[in-house]
This record gives sequence, C-alpha cells and structure tokens, in this order.
Amino acid sequence: MFYNPKNHYRALGIMSGTSLDGVDLAACNFYSQDGNWNFEILQAETIPYPSFWVDRLSKAMEASAAELASLNMELGKYFGNLAVEFLNLHQIEVDYIASHGHTIFHDATKGYTFQAGNGAAIAAATHLPVICDFRTADLVRGGQGAPLVPIGDELLFHPYSACINLGGFANISYNKDGKRIAFDLCPTNIALNYIARKIDLPFDNDGELASSGRIIQPLLFELLHLDYFSKNPPKSLGKEWFLQFFLPILNKYEGEQIKDLLRTICELIAIVIMRSLFDVQMKEKGVLFSGGGAHHRFLIKRISELATLPIVIADPLIIDFKEAMVFAFLGLLFLEQKPNILSSATGAQTDSIGGCLYLP
Repeated sequence: MFYNPKNHYRALGIMSGTSLDGVDLAACNFYSQDGNWNFEILQAETIPYPSFWVDRLSKAMEASAAELASLNMELGKYFGNLAVEFLNLHQIEVDYIASHGHTIFHDATKGYTFQAGNGAAIAAATHLPVICDFRTADLVRGGQGAPLVPIGDELLFHPYSACINLGGFANISYNKDGKRIAFDLCPTNIALNYIARKIDLPFDNDGELASSGRIIQPLLFELLHLDYFSKNPPKSLGKEWFLQFFLPILNKYEGEQIKDLLRTICELIAIVIMRSLFDVQMKEKGVLFSGGGAHHRFLIKRISELATLPIVIADPLIIDFKEAMVFAFLGLLFLEQKPNILSSATGAQTDSIGGCLYLP
C-alpha cells in the first residue's frame, strides 16, 4: 500500500466537458461515517475557456501528433495554474487533485481513449499529487471506459432511484439486482449548443427558443431510429459518434428554423430518457437530475411530462459540479486502492482501479 487510508480527505476535482463550457473546479470534503462516505462541496467555480482554447480544443481531433503532444502539455499547465489561483483565492488546502482532463478521442469499439491535460504538468504547477487518466484501465479490460460517475452515484447518492446527468451527452445510472447499471443515453448539450451557435448564441438560455418551436417529425423519426438507441447496455457515446452518425442527419434539416431544431432535439432527449426509466425501480427518492442541462427549463418540463418516475432537480452546486466532485472521489478511491470503475456499468471483464498518480 503506497498510501495510508484515512477517514477524511480534502480534494480538488477538475472536469472539462465536451460542450467546452469551461473548466469545472470543485474543492470537496470527503469523510467516512459508519462505513459510508459523505461529501461536502466547499467551493466550486466554472472558469470559461478563452476563445483561444475553445478554438484549439474544438479542432484537436484534426491535429497532428506533435500538435496533440504540445496541446496535452500546455493544457496541463493551464489546468495547474487555474488550480493554484482557485485554491489561493479561497484559501483552501487539499490533499490531492483529481483531473478528468478534456476528452479528445474516445472510441471504445477500437479500444482507445485520450484525455488531454497532462497530470505531471498539473502536479508541477500545484506541488500536489495528481490522479488522472481514469478511463484507460477499464478500456484495456474490455470495457467502454465510460461512464465513470456511477461509483459516485452508488456510494454517495444511493437513496435515489436513478441519477441522470445532462451534460454534453446524457447518461443514467441506477441499481438493478444489486449491480450498478449505467450507460450514455443521447447527445444533449453538445447537440443543443451546436444548433444555438448557428445564430451566434452559446446556448439556448432556459430553452426559450426551443419552447417556441415545433417538432420536426421526420427529423425526430430519423434520430430515434439510429442504431445506438436500440442497443442494450453497456454502451457509451463520444464526439466521434456524434460527428459520424448524429450530425449528418441533423444537417439534412439545416434549412429549418433554429427554434424548431432545438424543440425537436429536446423532444428526442425527453423520449430517450422516458424509455430509460422503464427499468428503474422506485426507491426512497425519485430520479436525481444534474449537469448543465438541468438549467434548461423547457427540457426539464418535457422530461417531467413524459417521465414515469418523479424527478428531483439537484441543488445548484450539485447540478453544476457533481462530475468534478465525483472525479475527486474517484481519486480518493484510487489512493485507497479500492475499485473506482464498475464493470457492471462499463461492460469490462472486472472492476478496476482507474487512474495514474503523478507526485509533485
């Protein structure tokens, strides 16, 4: 054992999502009580990406090997500097940093994944231990490398019937027959923001445009009949799938009004979520929603109208920073050498302890 387990940790989680909204930083307390882990988000903030990084990250899939290597190091330094500024501003000391990084490539069918933001660079900038590269251990065991948040749902949010995150992609996690089942549902913010940017909006605020639109039935029909939606889990989505399968269908309807495209995608998301809840058993509480999409009032309204279980909107800090907090928790489990990736969620041969440790 390279690290002495204890019953209290203070950690910083760093998360960068596919929607390129910014870098989420969450300083968290974790404490063990009666054999169960509890958490508290002490301070959290989303640092919007400067236009330089939005442009560079959005084009990274087409970058050369040398350009990717450079991006990886520079983004790690950027994450590290953000962490130092954040911790100094709030006068918080932490035991370690856990960074998800920014996903550039993820294709489980071909067995590879790459999250940029070099951990050694973060450790050098912050003088703190850094755990990163959480997905690789699962991929080499035959898993999807995603989703990773279900272990946090299982240990920190167990009273809920299910947990649904509305991020770049929506995903669900729930307990069935003593095992945690989890899978990606459909594109969410990555699709909605793509459409909104066509009229120079970063996103559809509160879903105001979508709420005034109509459903484009042929588009909805085509999207619902994508093969992914009829596949059984475990399964996962990535930007590659979005570009290869989803976007070509969406672009066929580019002559339609933006509000109608947004309305149709909201309906797609609500229907896919409704279908996913058929298998979920009612527990102490309803279905917990978090992620940036939980701020989309019209989308939440449609989900509520179609859902088969009561929905619960998480507290604002959890809505925006649950994933960053859970990755901080994955770092804790890594340090304690306990499984932090569930094969029942990813389809791997075994549970695994995902992550790499960089010392300062």
